Amino acid sequence: MNIENAHHSSESIELVSAGRSGYRVLVAADASETVQRAASVLTATVEEMTGVRIPVADDTQPPGKNEIQVGITNRVSPSAAAGLGLQEFIIRSGNAGLILAGGGDLGTLYAVYSFLEDCLGCRWLTSTVRHIPKTATVTVNPIDKTYAPDFTYREVFYRDSWHRDFAEPNKLNGQGAETNHDLLKELHTGWGTRCAAHSANRDSTETCCYMADHKAPFQIHHLSRGHSCQQHHTRCLIRAMDPNQVECLLCDLLRNIHE
Repeated sequence: MNIENAHHSSESIELVSAGRSGYRVLVAADASETVQRAASVLTATVEEMTGVRIPVADDTQPPGKNEIQVGITNRVSPSAAAGLGLQEFIIRSGNAGLILAGGGDLGTLYAVYSFLEDCLGCRWLTSTVRHIPKTATVTVNPIDKTYAPDFTYREVFYRDSWHRDFAEPNKLNGQGAETNHDLLKELHTGWGTRCAAHSANRDSTETCCYMADHKAPFQIHHLSRGHSCQQHHTRCLIRAMDPNQVECLLCDLLRNIHE
């Protein structure tokens, strides 16, 4: 059955009831490592909640009535994720089960974490502190959600946010995060890179610079001391603009105010 064309059920889904589940998780036969990880996160978390391990199968198996599609499988029309970006996803319930799928593999991983958080009440508070509710029954209310992040690049500048066990469920994809997916590396290549300004007295002003080619040499004007600084302390996000010019936004602001 093509789950995209199945009638969207107005009834809740009993994912786990009385210590048993009639569902299985389905991935494509050629599913990537990231999608397989998404399926593993889903089944491991539900098992931690209920003590019930939902089996995982690939889409070469005969279709079943109760399936959770993680990523695009042969049960799901490719048009279900048409137009979605790499980090965007859908969460959709129907008579044939559930779809948790992204426009890219990273989106599929985010779909699983969002399902666990929004539908099942799980929380990842730090890299070592989680809230996984304990229950004998897991009921999923009808849902048809499409998600696109407001910010393409998301990073919080403190050490714990770089840990994979915090970054992944909270959808942090900055260069400090230990996610290390190939798709994430491709995204970073498109964004450019970041650098840092340095001051021996630690009084440098945080700066954001624009630069077309992040491999080109550049300098950042130190507002406090009036000299050029290179690398280390203050993080800067490099973006593409004029390849012949590197401009400090704060310096430009001060110049405009002065003029």
